[in-house]
Amino acid sequence: MGISEAELTAARLGHDAVRLSDDARALIAALERVGETKCICRNEYAVHEQVGQFTHQHLSGHAGAGAEPACARPASVPQPVGQRLPSER
Repeated sequence: MGISEAELTAARLGHDAVRLSDDARALIAALERVGETKCICRNEYAVHEQVGQFTHQHLSGHAGAGAEPACARPASVPQPVGQRLPSER
């Protein structure tokens, strides 16, 4: 498509996308109420997904702590560059 995911999401603002607040403390507190969440991190080398809950996450000053791992249950293993996720096919 020749467009980044960020550009595509920005184009959907006001329709079915919402800009997140830049207040990290409030965002992390809100994620605890969401329940089970899929976290996806990807770069040019790999895709890593984890499914779990954000529980007992706290930020204070310049540090953060979590009593339990956020998104602790892996959903898939990293994938080689060029391999697409099933949702992207």
